[in-house]
Amino acid sequence: VLGMAHNRSPSALASASVRVELLDADGAALGGTVVPLPLSILRPGALCPFRAAVVLAAAPVSARASLEAFLPSSNAAAEVGAGKVYSAPAPEGMSVRGSVRNAGAGPARVHEVVIAWRTGNRSLAGVAAASVPRATVAVGGHLPWMALAPGSNPGTRFEVYVASSAMEGP
Repeated sequence: VLGMAHNRSPSALASASVRVELLDADGAALGGTVVPLPLSILRPGALCPFRAAVVLAAAPVSARASLEAFLPSSNAAAEVGAGKVYSAPAPEGMSVRGSVRNAGAGPARVHEVVIAWRTGNRSLAGVAAASVPRATVAVGGHLPWMALAPGSNPGTRFEVYVASSAMEGP
C-alpha cells in the first residue's frame, strides 16, 4: 500500500505512525499493519509519503489509513528546499540524486529525505528513503542525497520530501 500522510494540525508531529487496513467490499478489515512515517518530523501542513506491506489471503477492494501514534515536536522549523533532481538508469529502476538547500537565517539539521514518484494518472507508484548524511547545513549551504527508485523509468518525475529542524548557535 502506498499512501500520503498530511499533517492538518497546527502543531508539528514527531515519530508519527499510521495504521493501514485493507478492506473487503463490505468495508470490513481483511488485515492491516502499523508503519512509522519515513520522515521523523512532520510540520503543520506538510505531506509525507509512506509504504506499508500487508500479507492477505483474500484480495482487498480498498484501503484506509489513520494516525496511530505521534509525539509533539519541539524542534524549531528550518527553511529548507529541494534543488533540482537528477536521475540515471540503474539495474532495477532509476538512481536519483539531488540536494537540500538551507534557505533560512540560521543553520539547519536535515534528518531525512524521502522521494516519491507517480503514475501517469498521478497515483503514487513508489516511495523510497534517500541516503543523506544527518548533517548541519550552513545558511545558503547544500546537502547532497541519493536514492534508488525501483520500478521507475527515465521519464519518471520525482517529488522530494524533507524532515529538518533549525539549529541553535554555531
